[in-house]
Order: sequence, then C-alpha cells, then structure tokens
Amino acid sequence: MATGGSNGSSSGRDHPQGDHHTHYTLTQNVAQQVVKVSHIKTDDVAISGPIVLLLHPANMRTRRKPKQPIHDEALDDLPVPEDLSPLFKPEDLDRVAEEKMFVPVAKAADQFCRWRWLSRKLDTDSATLSKLCMWYENHVEEMVYQLLLAWKKRNSVVKVRELVTALCDSFNQTLAKALLSYFEVKEKQKEYEEDEKEKDETE
Repeated sequence: MATGGSNGSSSGRDHPQGDHHTHYTLTQNVAQQVVKVSHIKTDDVAISGPIVLLLHPANMRTRRKPKQPIHDEALDDLPVPEDLSPLFKPEDLDRVAEEKMFVPVAKAADQFCRWRWLSRKLDTDSATLSKLCMWYENHVEEMVYQLLLAWKKRNSVVKVRELVTALCDSFNQTLAKALLSYFEVKEKQKEYEEDEKEKDETE
C-alpha cells in the first residue's frame, strides 16, 4: 500500500533507483509501539512518504541468542569409564555368558550400584524395566540379577566381553571386578583339581 507524499516528498515513481537506504524512527507510546517509516523500497515497489505502523509489544519478536557450542575444555570434566577388559584373559572374554556368572556380579551390587545406567547399556525395554522396578527396586542385588537374565534371554547368546563392556561403560567397575574374581577363583580351582589328579596318578 502507498500514501501520498507530504512535506514535499516525491512519489514512488520519482524515487531515484540508486537510493536503497531505509530510515526508521521508533517511538514508545504506553502499550503500543509506533514505527514511522520515512521510505521503503523493495525490488518491485518503491513507496515514499510517512507510513505509520502500530505494533503491539506482545507481537514484537525478539531474536534468540544462538546457543554456544561446547568447548573442548568442558569435555575434560566429564568422567571417563575405566575399561577393565584388559584384566581378563582373552579366552574368558570369548566365553558365552552363563547365568551362574551373574550371581557374583549381582552379589557385588550395593546401594551405590548404577543399575539404571546398566539397564540402558543392556538396552532394557521400558516395559521390562517398569516391571522389574515394581518388584525389585528396593532389592539392588536381585534387580541387577534380573536385568542380566532379561538381557541374556533377549539376546540368546551373549559373550562375557559384552557383559564386561556394559558393566564398565555404566560405571559399575565393582561389578566387573566381581566377575573377574569369579574367573580367577575358577582358574585356581582348576589348577587345584589338576594338582590333585596328578598326585593320585603318581601314588
């Protein structure tokens, strides 16, 4: 829309093509803002003369500040999970995880156990987690044991390596150490049985 010129201003046709400047005068008046535009020029239409636009403050948009990117220094403060898999023998890591291995792991769980983090690393679905929380939320040992059972049941065949990774990535190194102790005890028992067998054969 266009209005006639005032105070000797020329019409849109007389406006020079080279002048692309737009001047704004903003005044505040109680609940409304009055924006006086002395000249507006677009690609197709040139409008000159005083134009008054009444804008309510509630309709005025403000430009949001862009989010600041995370600096590398901020990432230095984030905890890094300790990987305990190098402490295990390669043949133990390649074993298929059995239910009897879950027992010492669950027994090591205490009030500081991050079982919710462990459930995420095990990709426990919300329905299963809700059911386990209803039954075992106040029994951390049983909660961990049931989480591991549900994980094995859902994946059929899982390796000890995957279990150690899930325990360490969820900051449950205490549980991973309990599993390590399980294999160490098994190894000692095996050595003891072999020694006893040799003694029997020599006698």
